[in-house]
Amino acid sequence: KATVSVLNWAPSLRARTRSMVLSAPVAARQLRALLAAPGCVALPGAYNGLVGRAVADAGFNAAYVSGAAISAAAGVPDVGILPRRAFARAVRDVVESSGLPVLVDADTGFGPPPEGDRAGAYLSAASDTVVEYAAAGAAGLHLEDQVFPKRCGHLGGKELVPPATFETLIADCVAARNALPGAHEGAGMVICARTDARGTHEGLQGTVDRALRYAAAGADMIFPEGLHTEAEFAEVAEAVRHGADAAGRPAPWLLANMTEYGKTEMIPRDRFAALGYNAVIYPVTTLRAASAAVKAALTAIRDEGGAARLVEAGVLQTRAELYNLLEYSPAAESAWTHPTPTRKATNVPRAPPPPRYAPAQVPIRAALMRGGSSKGVFFNAGTLPAAIRAPGPARDAALAAVVGSPDLYGTQMDGTGSGTSSTSKVVIIERSKRPDCDVDYTFGHVVIGPGPAGEARVDWGGICGNLSAAVGTFAVEEGMVDLAERGPVAGSGVPSSVAIRVWQTNQEIAMVCHVPLVPGAGWAARDAVEVAGDCVVPGVRGAGAAVRVEFLKPAPSLLPTGQAVDLLCVGGTDVEASIIKAGNPVVFVRAEDVGMRGTEEALPGDTQPATLLERIRAEAAILIGAVPSDTPWRNVATLSPGIPKVAVVAPPATYVTPAGDVVDAASVDVVTRILSMGLFHHAYPGTAAVALAAAAVMPGTLVHDIVHAGAAVGGGMRSVAVRFGHRSGCMRVEAVSAADEGDGGSQRVEIDSVAMLRTARTLMRGNVYIPRHLLSERCSDRT
Repeated sequence: KATVSVLNWAPSLRARTRSMVLSAPVAARQLRALLAAPGCVALPGAYNGLVGRAVADAGFNAAYVSGAAISAAAGVPDVGILPRRAFARAVRDVVESSGLPVLVDADTGFGPPPEGDRAGAYLSAASDTVVEYAAAGAAGLHLEDQVFPKRCGHLGGKELVPPATFETLIADCVAARNALPGAHEGAGMVICARTDARGTHEGLQGTVDRALRYAAAGADMIFPEGLHTEAEFAEVAEAVRHGADAAGRPAPWLLANMTEYGKTEMIPRDRFAALGYNAVIYPVTTLRAASAAVKAALTAIRDEGGAARLVEAGVLQTRAELYNLLEYSPAAESAWTHPTPTRKATNVPRAPPPPRYAPAQVPIRAALMRGGSSKGVFFNAGTLPAAIRAPGPARDAALAAVVGSPDLYGTQMDGTGSGTSSTSKVVIIERSKRPDCDVDYTFGHVVIGPGPAGEARVDWGGICGNLSAAVGTFAVEEGMVDLAERGPVAGSGVPSSVAIRVWQTNQEIAMVCHVPLVPGAGWAARDAVEVAGDCVVPGVRGAGAAVRVEFLKPAPSLLPTGQAVDLLCVGGTDVEASIIKAGNPVVFVRAEDVGMRGTEEALPGDTQPATLLERIRAEAAILIGAVPSDTPWRNVATLSPGIPKVAVVAPPATYVTPAGDVVDAASVDVVTRILSMGLFHHAYPGTAAVALAAAAVMPGTLVHDIVHAGAAVGGGMRSVAVRFGHRSGCMRVEAVSAADEGDGGSQRVEIDSVAMLRTARTLMRGNVYIPRHLLSERCSDRT
């Protein structure tokens, strides 16, 4: 009957009990059920496994792990000294020992301050914390909006991150939680947002404002820290409930902190319940009690020569009481094996056993957006699974699957696309690393069909000018731009607009999106983007609010070959073409040279003109270096399916659109049709419109010859409005240019900016789902 000592069994115990930890999905369901029940759940602090057992033994239904208590137990103050792994280890000890659902303090997410190029690290660290705490068995966690290094919530001198930044952090953590096995929207680990605004200059109103924003970002629970009185708790609760009702979404749960010796007056739990709070934490009570008892015992040993008085007074825990708490019997025949504690808690809801498999699909937060005459799926870079954040085949396969590619049938029935180049698009937005821009915009044009080996293909070489109009809207709605720091920009051409500065990563050009806002909506509202207006985009039903998109200096070198007109040898015949690079490079040819009029209603991609235009596009791609110079023209479509694009131009002519509208020759300066990703576009790509406007002011180009009929370009700045007719109607683009005398007396033209009016709106926001095998076959995906 040998007794196994703690030193002997501890290492093997850790290995054996990993599978015994109350799984995070089960614990989360139990915690959610407790929060949803009437009353206010008490969450005593447990800073180690022994106290966790005591909490369960006392009959509580849940526990709380405090960062302040863990830090103090380690002998350090609560100022962000301990690493995340120390907290996760304590969480696992409490979960293992108590068997209760545990809410955990996650501080600021254990990332660096979100300044400059460290913003991405700030967000990804918080998402990683969600994953690590879930692995430790946490049922929920709360994150706070302080700047690291943080301070105790009941001390002064705190500094907060911008609310828009913390909104994104909360949204990222929700997405990380939703991607975990056994979790989905409305379930999984409870994500709680704590705001420390009360203890700063923002005060109680700042607490309310931030609470509303964090709830809108997806937080399951709101934790207003450092409130002083019952009246303040009541005011915040009422504001949060009213805000949720006004937005038409369920109100988040509310968490109160009843710490001792802090800013908050002592309030009984039943009063918190009456005020509408679903849970209250007692974060450091057990530590304070234990520390005071330790001090008394040490004093007795020092001053009285031992602990006899304490034993006689019955203030020490007996050996039997300790063994009972540990559920350990020295007389047992078998060794102690870390049993699940025999809980005296009776109201913990029973949860079904967790599934023993990973979900078949991985959810990723996204928005389906329309911009101009294009549609695409927009992603916040911070919410993408770690395995597909970086460029490469894994990301291509995952994002192509979202739109339904590769698809031999050409319909993209299994995704958000519709078998057209205008809807087979993805966009990734993130906060910009550049000080002069707000967001970075990366565009991917998804090829509908498979590659030579059946692989997915995404062309990351170009820009979508139409979807550019939706970039600003997405940035505002995602909280990437703090509107409270902005105001309307005079002269933007759009009333009540805000200017969003954009860096286009594919072509490395700057843009400005003037996003219209609802009058009176307030600069702090994420839902303030206006969609009603009188701006009409041909090819899009109805009218909408105008979004002015400016491309700033889109063409450091307008002519990639140095020639206004190049001769391309196509099948033994020379074809004149003007290759313009202003944003996406576009090859312009005369419609008559390829057997077209320029006013066609529709042309299938397998017609003779389409085949000829693809051959012209391939020769131009080789000429400008879009593909290696030794590439056979037939392979260009595989290597560079979207760059360059090819368009035909012709003098003004009257024609009828597919919608039955008559475009009069007098209303346009040029008519044009364009081939995009092997298909004739139903309208006109925005960046091709930029290239056309640039070509119109460049002497000697085929477009200039039609639009200006040989008119000279004068020196100095000049604004030119180009009206062109495309398949669905007429579009107007403004180009501001500067011209001077070049070498040999030739005119040298530089484009200062090109602007166009588009409309944009969010069509759907939520999760897209990617079959898990698409990720697991190509990469190690920790989701």
